[in-house]
Amino acid sequence: MTYCKQIPLPILNNVSIDKILFIYQNANKLWNIRYNHAPWKSIDLITNGKDTSWLRQFSEINLWIHSLYKFTGIKDINNMYLSVLAPKNQISWHSDLTTDVFASTILTSLQTEHSFLEFEDKKYTYKHGYSYLLRTYNKHRIMNLSDKPRITLCTTPKENPYV
Repeated sequence: MTYCKQIPLPILNNVSIDKILFIYQNANKLWNIRYNHAPWKSIDLITNGKDTSWLRQFSEINLWIHSLYKFTGIKDINNMYLSVLAPKNQISWHSDLTTDVFASTILTSLQTEHSFLEFEDKKYTYKHGYSYLLRTYNKHRIMNLSDKPRITLCTTPKENPYV
């Protein structure tokens, strides 16, 4: 079974990792801990269809959003956040959905070298700048073996034509 599929979105490969890490290190208290797991944090860029002040810090992501609207079937975004998993860390085995379908959230790789997504019988690695959909009903975990944080952009459109 395929648990992870790359989708044909514009490549996002020019986001300043240094800027993300600067904000992460200097405004760490503003980041949300994900699922009570302190090594995994996020900061919202779009919430309930509205841009947050953080989105203005990333012109590259704004340009990417406009290219999504212009060149893909994505017309509006409900939620978007940057996700950071600390170096040499993991997100333990879990399931997210209650049905076995591709989740509508799009994961875009910003810095995922030496990390992987593992399902019970298959491992996936992401290509820098590319976007993916996952079947998160199935048990999976994320391993970051790198000395650097693992960074992804998570985007949930109002309607996802790639699901």
